[in-house]
Amino acid sequence: MKRLWKRRRTRALASVSLLGAMLGVPMLFVNWCLYRQNLSVDGEEFPTMPEPSARDRLLIFAPHCDDETLGCGGLIAMARRIGAAIKVVVVTNGDASFSTAISNVKISPRQHIEMAYARQAETLAAMRELGLSADDVIFLGYPDGGTAAMWFDCWDEQRLYRSRFTRRDRSPYRNSFRPNAPYCGTAAWEDIRRLIVEFKPTAVYTTHPNDVHRDHWATHAFVTAALESLKLEGNEVAQRARHLTYLIHRGDGWPAPKKYAPQERLLPPAKLVGGDTRWLELPLDQEAQQRKYRALLQYRSQLKTMRKWMMAFVRRTELFGVVPP
Repeated sequence: MKRLWKRRRTRALASVSLLGAMLGVPMLFVNWCLYRQNLSVDGEEFPTMPEPSARDRLLIFAPHCDDETLGCGGLIAMARRIGAAIKVVVVTNGDASFSTAISNVKISPRQHIEMAYARQAETLAAMRELGLSADDVIFLGYPDGGTAAMWFDCWDEQRLYRSRFTRRDRSPYRNSFRPNAPYCGTAAWEDIRRLIVEFKPTAVYTTHPNDVHRDHWATHAFVTAALESLKLEGNEVAQRARHLTYLIHRGDGWPAPKKYAPQERLLPPAKLVGGDTRWLELPLDQEAQQRKYRALLQYRSQLKTMRKWMMAFVRRTELFGVVPP
């Protein structure tokens, strides 16, 4: 009986492996085609984005620790060097990070919280490489992996989102912008509105709405909603501030080439060329490029599994998009 069961199990595993291979080959081919399409964008020309000035006040929203460096590291280095005011706002602390947790057999809620503090420390180290201090970084403390649910389903305190990683429905972090922040959409929206009003930015940066990561497009939704609501109320800061986006996750062979290529430009995915996004390129000088590289090296927890992909963002240009609200 045991032998029969083992034979059946072996056959079942073989069938699953064969099915995986049959599905995997077409997917690899599709990804290869998309990657080739993205490489073909190299012949496209995009407008050059003006360099930051000393009078600029840049407010940069990042869904997780490291997104601000991947998308805006060169910009931050250039702006800080000339004396521009900058605030980096990290919406979640990355407490659900697979890259950090992968080496652990079982991750407890406490370990997820400890992981978040470790990722915060990496962000502060990265920002020092770019010329910022700890006072220039704000951690909102909202749940990693829960931003979209807060936007769609958990809008007010009557229905809080509960993190499946930390098992909390309020921020457990001692340095959150709003102490004990409730995990709901109104709290995040109000925090972002308050930061815009208090900091008075000349430009606001956030992730692109076509970013496929749920926390990323949801962060764009919250920031856009905050800006547009302030505009409707007649807030002059919101009305004057430029709103720009940066792209991180696509899942379609982007960025291309997917490797450390500092001599290349960072170009948009082929599928997002010719749409409603007005793409802009910011040329980076060698110092800004090197500072971005050194800043990314501070994210040791993420480099363990994503080094090649992360280093693909170190290019001679950074990419920003203007999207209709």
